[in-house]
Amino acid sequence: MNSDELLASARRGASIPNDQNLFTDAELLAFADETIATSFVPMIMSLREEFFVKKENISCVANQAEYNIPPRAIGSTLRDLKLIVGSERKNLIYIQPEVSHKYATSGEPIGFYMQGDQYVLVPVPTSASYSLEISYSFRPSALVPLASAGVVATIGSGLITVTSLPSGILTGVLVDCVSGSANYQNKGYNVAVTNVSGSTVYGTFPSTLAVGDYVCLASTSPVIQLPLELHPAVAQSLQCRYLEAVGDYEGLRVAENRLQQQMTTARQLLSPRIEGEGKFIINRSGLINRNQRRGFR
Repeated sequence: MNSDELLASARRGASIPNDQNLFTDAELLAFADETIATSFVPMIMSLREEFFVKKENISCVANQAEYNIPPRAIGSTLRDLKLIVGSERKNLIYIQPEVSHKYATSGEPIGFYMQGDQYVLVPVPTSASYSLEISYSFRPSALVPLASAGVVATIGSGLITVTSLPSGILTGVLVDCVSGSANYQNKGYNVAVTNVSGSTVYGTFPSTLAVGDYVCLASTSPVIQLPLELHPAVAQSLQCRYLEAVGDYEGLRVAENRLQQQMTTARQLLSPRIEGEGKFIINRSGLINRNQRRGFR
C-alpha cells in the first residue's frame, strides 16, 4: 500500500470527502506517521522477531573511543556490537560505565558502554585496522505522496533514470532507495546525488537496486515500511485519528474495535517468524562461550 492508496482507503472507511478542507493530504499522512511511530513500531519491536534490524560495518579510528549511534536507529539503541579483527568476529561485552576505569586504557577493545547518543569502546582502540559490526533497528521513513518519489526505470553505471523526476531531487541532496516489493525496506540510504540531468540521477547507488524500486528524499518513503499484513491496520488507524479529530465518537468506537481486531490478527501472523524450530538462547558471557574475553587490567 503506497501513500496514495493509504489515503484512498482511509477516505472510503471514514467517509472523508475528497474536497474537505479540514486536513490536507500532508496532514493526514502526518497522522499516519504518528500512529506508526507510537503504536505499530512498538508492537513490532515487542515481538522480538528482528523485523527492522540492519547491519553495518564501520572502521575504527586509532585512539578514538566514542562513536555515534546511527541517527536512524529506533530509540537510539543498538541491537548488537562486534569487533572485527582480520577475519575474526568477536563479541563486545557491555561494561557498566562506573567500572570502565578498571580496564586497560588502550589496546584491543573488549567491551563498550553507552553515553548519550554514542557508544564508547573499552579500552580505546590503538589501531585503525579494527572495524565494528553494528546491528540496530532502522526507523521507518516518513510517508510522502507517491509523486514525491521517482520509480526506477533503468540502471546504469553510477546513474539511474526514473519515470518521473520529483522536483525535490536535485544535485547535492541525499536520497533513499526504497524497495518496490516485500516489506519496502531501504536498500540504500543517504545516497548523495552528484548530478541530475532530465530524468537521469547520478550517484553511488546500491548494487541491489532494481527496476521498479523508488528513489526519494532521505528519511521519506512513498510506501508503508511495515510488513504487508499491517497495511490495512495503518489505514484503519488513520480513520480513527480523523474521526477523533472531527468529533465523530460513535464512528470512532466502531473503527477502534475494528482496529483492535486487525492488530490481534496481525500479531498472530507476524510471530513466530520461524515455526519449525524453537529459539535456543546462549549466554554469551557463560561457560559455553569460551571465546568471550573478559579481563581487568
